[in-house]
Order: sequence, then structure tokens, then C-alpha cells
Amino acid sequence: MSAADKVQGLAEAHGFLAKMPTAAHEQMVVELGIIARDVNALQRNAVPVDTGRLKGALGFRMLAEQLRVRIGLFRAGFRSGQSNTFYGRIIEFGRRAQTVLVQRRRRVNGSLRSSRGR
Repeated sequence: MSAADKVQGLAEAHGFLAKMPTAAHEQMVVELGIIARDVNALQRNAVPVDTGRLKGALGFRMLAEQLRVRIGLFRAGFRSGQSNTFYGRIIEFGRRAQTVLVQRRRRVNGSLRSSRGR
């Protein structure tokens, strides 16, 4: 099931946006950029600041052709785990509860082995 099937009238909206005059499209891009900057400024003001890394990782991306804006943690290295802003996702979305099973290792013939025999 595609997104067009899930949202009633989405195909008509896409058709309307495709037929939109260039000047109207450009004006919508400008307005989306202004809104994105405002929302990004609100995020930067609301983020807890200790070292400033998380605040520096916040940004936005404009996808002008599609009339889309993505706002959030976008700086280089965030997704790949190379930066020290991994905790930003935890602050933004929270954490799921974890159940941890503790397994003790047993000593066999003077060396440590796990309970699975490794």
C-alpha cells in the first residue's frame, strides 16, 4: 500500500503542486525556509547546553524541488556514530526499557569460560 493510498486526496495535492506556477513555487520555498529557520531557532533555544555540541548538531535541510524541509540532528557523523552527539536522539525521543539477563562466567580448568562453553 503506497502513501497515496493511505492519505485521501494526496494524489490531487501532488497534481496541484506539479501544475503550480514557478513564481508560486519559489515563494513557497522562501516561506518554508523562513519557517524552518524559526523552528530550528526554537530547537536551539530549548536544547540543554553543556558543551554546545548538541546545539551545534541541530540544523535543517531544504528540499526545494519537493517543497519539503527536514529539521533536527543533521550534522556530519551523527548517524554513523562518529560524533559525540549520540545522546541527542535519546534526549529528543527518550529510551525504551531494557531487560538485561546477567550471565555469570564459570571457571573451567583454570580459565574463564562462559556458560555456553566458549
